[in-house]
Amino acid sequence: MICNTGDIACVRKGGTCQHILNRCNKYQRGLCNGGWTRQCCINNNPGDTACIEKGLKCQQISNGCNQYQSGLCSGGWTRRCCFNTASTSCSAAVKSVACRIKYLSKISLLKRNPSGVIDGADPYSNIRDACAGRKVKRSSYTCSQGKAPGGTTCLDLKVLQYIYYLGTTSRYRVQVNAIAGACHSRRSKHYAGKAVHLQLFGSKATRRAQEKAFRAACSKRGGWSHGGTHVHCQIV
Repeated sequence: MICNTGDIACVRKGGTCQHILNRCNKYQRGLCNGGWTRQCCINNNPGDTACIEKGLKCQQISNGCNQYQSGLCSGGWTRRCCFNTASTSCSAAVKSVACRIKYLSKISLLKRNPSGVIDGADPYSNIRDACAGRKVKRSSYTCSQGKAPGGTTCLDLKVLQYIYYLGTTSRYRVQVNAIAGACHSRRSKHYAGKAVHLQLFGSKATRRAQEKAFRAACSKRGGWSHGGTHVHCQIV
């Protein structure tokens, strides 16, 4: 959620700053910017206070949340205090490395999937969105290996660091064919943003040497890889 910094006192109480003409069970003054007509709306159940005072939110456990804690909310065992509610943003470290990759001329990012499908889940779009601090798109089309799940995910920091390392140290051309996008096997680490496909170029001997170098760099970072027409590296 994005809010005016002058609204923080309201947000910390679990409220929302809004115009007093909007419906609300209880308004509290002095917690919002914008004059006396803009006040803090607090619609919370008193039994939720322990959760709200932590700056968190009570909700049904069927809703998305990284971690729940019981005993802080009213409404029975199915309503709990949510810590680290799932959001559309990813870590600052991921954003930083993605931006470095985006502006590094040595690294080529495909603007469509290797299959030719254009769906906004290509490597360029993945890195662009990660650089903006957002989750990146996964493909949702069907291929011989299965069906890509769609939706979004955060890119993994270790995979991004691996790509950036190759782009700044390798003597070989670095072209990213897929990260979270494209269609892979059902349990592919690509869908969790933890794998990358890198194209191989040149003669047979050159491709063999490039594959060896890229796979060695993957192993050095605790990853697993395989070769072929491209190098697949996953780091979990």
